[in-house]
Amino acid sequence: MQGSGGKRMTEHSERNDKADADGRKPSKMWTIGGAVVLLLGVGVFFGLRMLGGAPEGGQTEETVPMVEVVAAEAEGRRYTVSEEGFLRPLAEIAVTAEMAGRVEEVSEALVAGGRIEEGEPLFRLDDREVRAQLQQAEADLQSARAQLSRIESDASRQERLAEIGAAPVSRAEQARSDLAGARAGVSQAEAQLEIARERLDDTVVRAPFSATVQSESLSVGSYVTPGEVVARIYDNTAARVKLGMSPDDAGAVRRAQRASDAPLEVAVSPTAASASTLTLIGTVEEIGTALDPQARTVTVTVRVEDAFAEENAGLVYANDFVAATLPALSPIALYAAPSGVLRKDAYVWTVEAGGDGRGALSRVEVTPIKQQEDRVVFSSEGDLADAPLLLTALTEEVDGLRVRIAPADAEQRLADRQRESGSSQ
Repeated sequence: MQGSGGKRMTEHSERNDKADADGRKPSKMWTIGGAVVLLLGVGVFFGLRMLGGAPEGGQTEETVPMVEVVAAEAEGRRYTVSEEGFLRPLAEIAVTAEMAGRVEEVSEALVAGGRIEEGEPLFRLDDREVRAQLQQAEADLQSARAQLSRIESDASRQERLAEIGAAPVSRAEQARSDLAGARAGVSQAEAQLEIARERLDDTVVRAPFSATVQSESLSVGSYVTPGEVVARIYDNTAARVKLGMSPDDAGAVRRAQRASDAPLEVAVSPTAASASTLTLIGTVEEIGTALDPQARTVTVTVRVEDAFAEENAGLVYANDFVAATLPALSPIALYAAPSGVLRKDAYVWTVEAGGDGRGALSRVEVTPIKQQEDRVVFSSEGDLADAPLLLTALTEEVDGLRVRIAPADAEQRLADRQRESGSSQ
């Protein structure tokens, strides 16, 4: 019994020793493997650092973005600004009668669209009664003058008689009083004659300027009253466009005006909302010196000679909505580039390139001057002529960010992409 029991104890002890030996063996292998991986990682890290494979800012060779750049084009300092306004006649009035009367005659040109020269009659009223009043005033003046002549002779005689004592002094004084009254009578008769002449003139209504008829409502035989509007006409010698411009734009136009030896020419063109179809050339007439208190704009007035000339009929319309393009002058240099280079309407990124086709971003503050659908003109205090500007929009854009500059040639760009794709495989 003891023999068999001792044998079982010995076998159990051997199995435990073997289990302990088997457990220790995998523990040592994992420890050695971990140490090897750690050493390899440290070696790779320092190796990449020494070879420049882990640049500052967290960029690796694979994360340096490829970007497109464009060269900034120097624009000098001259450019144009545009603003919209209304093409107004120099004057636009309602035609009225100065007195009541029956219409005797109407000008054939007094129709919508008709053209009338300055001083030309528009219509005439029946003047028979006024002419009779004029004749009476003329007769009254002749009578007053004849009476004055008689009284002057009598007064002169009474003065001589009084001087020699042949007549009382009181008679001479009365003659002088009668003379003053006669002279006043002549003055009054002359005034009445002038009134009668003016009334006769009022029976004929004339154009105060060269005009085009906008509308009319008059016919022979109709009766008009003072102040009644019978037609509307506008001055067709020239037009004005009043533009509400920002102080910056108005200042740039003023600089261009001062730098020019001749009046600034302005292109006045139809807009999508215009009825007119003809582009006109005007000149800057006046630049305001005060701000509109509500709109905070400066009024710039453009004058357009012969805008409503007869040959422009049907092509140009009074009071139409138009766009004016004016010369302007910037105080500092201007540059142009595709609109995609502009960031937040405030700055652009230049790419300071090295000889290896790589570069780093540098922020430059700019002021947009004129923006179109695919092009922007901006000013800059620095010299940006031919400077490479970042066109590609990146997720993150910061000063010093390293980039790879894409080749300008499309075929070269495609070849580079194919080569990069093959090397990655």
